[in-house]
Amino acid sequence: MLTIENIHKLAGKSIGDWKIDSLSLGSDAYYIKVLRMDTTFDMYNFIIDRKKTKWGDYHISCFETAREYYLPIECIGDRDEFIRFIITELT
Repeated sequence: MLTIENIHKLAGKSIGDWKIDSLSLGSDAYYIKVLRMDTTFDMYNFIIDRKKTKWGDYHISCFETAREYYLPIECIGDRDEFIRFIITELT
């Protein structure tokens, strides 16, 4: 199971032009809602599955864009960089 250390501290944090509005942990996934700081109309909900795929990656998806990404655990480094990466790739 994927564990992102101190992820709860991201709630309310600004990363670039984005603010993490809400963050929750389900039994199998992290749920992250981000808002663009200058408007409330740019909003995205991301899901990060905590279980590895059979190839050793983690599935990441966005509700609004229906985009998906598979990421090997080795690519997950700094927590803030990881969130920036998700926003860039899935929006």
